[in-house]
Amino acid sequence: MPLSRRKKIKTPAVRKVRGSKVKAFKTTPHQKKRQVSPRNQTFRVLKQPRVTEKGTILQALNQYIFEVNLKANKNEVKKAIEELYEVKVVKVNIINFMGKQRRYGRIQGKTRAWKKAIITLRQGDTIKLFEGV
Repeated sequence: MPLSRRKKIKTPAVRKVRGSKVKAFKTTPHQKKRQVSPRNQTFRVLKQPRVTEKGTILQALNQYIFEVNLKANKNEVKKAIEELYEVKVVKVNIINFMGKQRRYGRIQGKTRAWKKAIITLRQGDTIKLFEGV
């Protein structure tokens, strides 16, 4: 039988699972992508508020400091703050902190990198989390 008339046999997609074991799984062309709710995204963007001396001074200027995800950008941070605390964000400044080299005897290491966001709120808006600090 010539090659052009041969029936093509469809094989399932194969993925490698832990070492040499192979597991087959079916894929459909119209698979729905899982929708992530915006509320879920908020907690992926914001890690924690940074309560520091500088942060308490900045509260007089209506600014708050948060530690955010390394891959987050200004727009994502703004949406997350507005959604979570129900305030209006005027401006977002982001600062990247690279990990520092540390040494313990002969062992060299590095502290983790992190990202800080300084949020400026609309006049009159406050975040209740920071009150009394």
